[in-house]
Amino acid sequence: MALSPHLLDDAFKVKSVDNSKFEKVSRVKCEGMSLELEMTIDINTDIFPINENEVVKIALNDKLAPPDVEGGQYFWDKGGDVMDMWDYIMYGKIFKYQEKGDEKVNLYASFGGLLMSLSGDRIHLENLQLDTRIYFLLRRDH
Repeated sequence: MALSPHLLDDAFKVKSVDNSKFEKVSRVKCEGMSLELEMTIDINTDIFPINENEVVKIALNDKLAPPDVEGGQYFWDKGGDVMDMWDYIMYGKIFKYQEKGDEKVNLYASFGGLLMSLSGDRIHLENLQLDTRIYFLLRRDH
């Protein structure tokens, strides 16, 4: 199996969708299917409707260009085909990183006010550090 070019890459099962606070934004709770992660993420469900028990693919990365391409010029020259592989993309920053004992980590990111919390084993989240700017990539799991 090839290594993922992403800092985090897993299929997640949606456990709950709370749209009680805002008209177009829902707080989505989901669990990683292979990495045993727990994520709570605010999603603009006007743009990307999502349902309980749905399985989605989520990746976090520090760049959108393919691994062998430096910088952002690639998208202006080539048409941005990496972005075309995803249905919903946000850009933000990890603003809080908490160690929970020897093995567990909680991290928090903001994507222009839409928030994410991510909890799991340190080994799965070791590439995600405080103040890292990240892309949140989401698509339906086909």
